Amino acid sequence: MDSIERLAEVYVQHEVFQYISEQHDACDTIEGVVTWWIYKQRLKIGRDTIQRALDALVADGKLRTHTMPGGRTLYVSADHPPHSSSRSDPWRCR
Repeated sequence: MDSIERLAEVYVQHEVFQYISEQHDACDTIEGVVTWWIYKQRLKIGRDTIQRALDALVADGKLRTHTMPGGRTLYVSADHPPHSSSRSDPWRCR
């Protein structure tokens, strides 16, 4: 990974953390993070960079993940409490 990709990854980490700091009940898949959390018009980066940034935020304990039926991963703030219900989604989120 070159230094520009690393800078982009750090920027994405900042953007994601800023978003979850303001939207405590937010959770989404990589597709939703790319579409809704990261402003496409401001930041044109690849999915791989966003995935590495999400992975780093999970490793740092700032995000948690849940594997949904079908294998897609849901990302949520580590501060967001799991939703206790029989529904297949573990968190209430927007």
